[in-house]
Amino acid sequence: MQRKLKLFQRNRALWVWSDHSVLQGYGLVLIVVGIVYDPLVFYTDSELAESHKTKMNVQELVEQGEIYIMTHCSSSSADQAGLTPERVACLDTLSDPITTESGIKIYNTVRFFKGDKQSAWFEAGIQRGGHYCCIACDCHTSNSFTNFTKAHHSKLRGFTNIQEKATIGVFGKIPNRVYFFESLNAEELKRELLSRGVFDFPSTKKGMTEELKSHLCGATYSCTVVVESLCPPTGYESTVHLRKKLAFYARSFNYVRL
Repeated sequence: MQRKLKLFQRNRALWVWSDHSVLQGYGLVLIVVGIVYDPLVFYTDSELAESHKTKMNVQELVEQGEIYIMTHCSSSSADQAGLTPERVACLDTLSDPITTESGIKIYNTVRFFKGDKQSAWFEAGIQRGGHYCCIACDCHTSNSFTNFTKAHHSKLRGFTNIQEKATIGVFGKIPNRVYFFESLNAEELKRELLSRGVFDFPSTKKGMTEELKSHLCGATYSCTVVVESLCPPTGYESTVHLRKKLAFYARSFNYVRL
């Protein structure tokens, strides 16, 4: 039981925040990473004051974010997808624990994403705007009453569900196509619909496009950090690898329940 408790106390949850902005005509993408305060892992204010004779806001100190990636990039999904290979590689390294000076192994897991709607839609692999703007469900928002009724009966979808919906067909698996259905001709649209098990659809290209969009329910491409092969790298310069950036987390070791 004590070993199990120590396992939870050694596992820190991380959050990621992303935003795109323009500075003097240059598009910039900023990704910040930080730690989620958990009283199971870190001391509370009263505990720290009692044990270390120091009064401070532990949560405020622990949850201070650090710049992870900052690069020139347009607001398009295709350009921002160029950051995915670096992020996937960083996520892979999180399976390796970080050892403190006292020999304690600390594990890190990315649990939360924060940002505005545009960033959240891109992160989840959902179309930006339109009638399928909800990340958690596949409800169509054109009819408020119908949407309200369906929302109560719809299952919550996660990154895996969105990924499967985007790649289950023929052309969704092809790299370099973020919004893959926009470049399909009539014959390709027909082939894509049939591969997804949709057999009743209009014969016109516009009709088939709308039918495919209805089937996708907003899933326009695979989630940002799930499928690297669908997101080819574009030229960018990462400020620092996440594995190296984890060194800043050493300051939080002072507040971990060792």
